[in-house]
Amino acid sequence: MMNRVVDVLLACVLMLAVFEEGVAQSKHWQNTLRTEHYTEDNGDFLLVDGKYRFNRALYGNHKPSRVEAGDLPEFALYFPGMGGNLQFVLESGGIFKKLIDADRIETRYRPGSMVYTITDALLGTGKIDLTILAQEKEEGLVVKFQAHGVSTNGRIHAIYGGASGKKFSRGGDIGADPESSFYLLPEYTENNRFSIHKTDFELTYLNGKKEKELVNGSFLGAEVVNVTDVTFLERLSGLSENSASASPIVYATFNLQESPRFIRISKGALDGRYSQSEVQNIFEQAEQARLSLVNRVKINTPDRFINTLGGALTVASDGVWESPTYLHGAVAWRMRLNAWRGAYTANTLGWHNRAKEHFSS
Repeated sequence: MMNRVVDVLLACVLMLAVFEEGVAQSKHWQNTLRTEHYTEDNGDFLLVDGKYRFNRALYGNHKPSRVEAGDLPEFALYFPGMGGNLQFVLESGGIFKKLIDADRIETRYRPGSMVYTITDALLGTGKIDLTILAQEKEEGLVVKFQAHGVSTNGRIHAIYGGASGKKFSRGGDIGADPESSFYLLPEYTENNRFSIHKTDFELTYLNGKKEKELVNGSFLGAEVVNVTDVTFLERLSGLSENSASASPIVYATFNLQESPRFIRISKGALDGRYSQSEVQNIFEQAEQARLSLVNRVKINTPDRFINTLGGALTVASDGVWESPTYLHGAVAWRMRLNAWRGAYTANTLGWHNRAKEHFSS
């Protein structure tokens, strides 16, 4: 135990040295002044009114799939290969606004999850809380959102589509592949076919090799689930049903009530109908899996920024583990590379079984 504590503290000291070195340099290589992106707040990495999408990946079950989240509440799936985009549109009094354009978005990276608090003139004095996680057992995402104090005429539309199976040059690596790789683009909707089963759906599409792929999902608590055209995102003036379109997407309409709503999207065929309790259980399983990771290491120092590193380190280490080895990276260069540094975290974080499996393999 003492060795593990020393290892973790040494890692923190080295990180702090790098951080202080970075702060000491007032400009980076492009001669642009540095700005603080996140700050610490109650153990979370906090950002208000960020501007980036898809700069925070979430991992679930040690497979190559991942959930792309970010500073703004728009999400994508990578299976690997583009597995679709999930975004939201607010509506009140005939006015529509994308959720990522809301007046104020408070973003928290709570290691292993993203938590958003959204306020906007369309919500009056109310707000929306939204949390997204990678599923623990399936390849996919699960979302919980809940309105507080919003007038009864407020609605939110969840929109999903654009599964193409397209693989990016560096797997969607930040700075290597453009943010737009994960947008809901019309060309990604080609060969997409939806079938709707009340609040569940199944999507069939062709990947880059023209092989058939399946995605399924549920919009629990939605008043309407139907198919529309991707041009809805450009019009933002109402929902136009067009199930025969060559660019189909699925949308779900929710009243903004106090009770929580759940959305799940998974790789594979739809296997029966999903109830509210079943999807809520999927969310709770993912949250418990997240907590089991972040609670492995607790750091308590006089520095609140250093204290955030325990959960972040364990989530990062878990993200590069794929039995029987640690990987070069969790996004780009996701490959088994001998002597790469990720394996060293196994001893520090108490995963001795993983260390043995990695070095034995």
